[in-house]
Amino acid sequence: MAIPYNNNIPQPTDIPAQSQPQILTNFASIQSIIDVNHADFGAATAGQHNYVEMPVQPAAPAVTIGEVGLYNLLLTGVNEMFVRKSDGTSIPMTKSNQALPGYTYLPSGIILQWAQISANTNPFAVVFPLPFPTSCFVVMTSMVSPSAADPNTFVSVITTTVTNLGFSVNLYKRDAHSTVPSTNPGQFYYLAIGK
Repeated sequence: MAIPYNNNIPQPTDIPAQSQPQILTNFASIQSIIDVNHADFGAATAGQHNYVEMPVQPAAPAVTIGEVGLYNLLLTGVNEMFVRKSDGTSIPMTKSNQALPGYTYLPSGIILQWAQISANTNPFAVVFPLPFPTSCFVVMTSMVSPSAADPNTFVSVITTTVTNLGFSVNLYKRDAHSTVPSTNPGQFYYLAIGK
């Protein structure tokens, strides 16, 4: 929305009665800008935002050292809110896949991922749908209820190798006191935390 504004008014030689229309236009323009997403001048909440609306940026903007920026950027067909740190790191803090499997970003740059996995070998390799850019800190697993056909299997999931790309697990039987890997398929959930 273009708003008329004359930044050359008033001049030292202006006669107020003659430049009054331009001054009034400037005041009206300022009022129009304030009224977009802000409480009105006369409101009890004057000076506060009703909400923040950001236009889409063509690229990640640079920020001054020691400052943090928030911006809107189109990412794989969806507008996302980003945090831009002064070290140049951009974090898509609203990007997520709210499904199973799924993931979400935190504004700090931490990424959470989760899934339900059907394992049919021991050890079983899991590949993250979204590789962690730097590293995976921890993987937590829990078994889905054992099958009625073999209720003594799939009681423990032991995570072995963990990388930023995925991890490996072994499934163990209850009837063997978790010392014998299971040879039957089993399902488990995981939650992975990394950055």
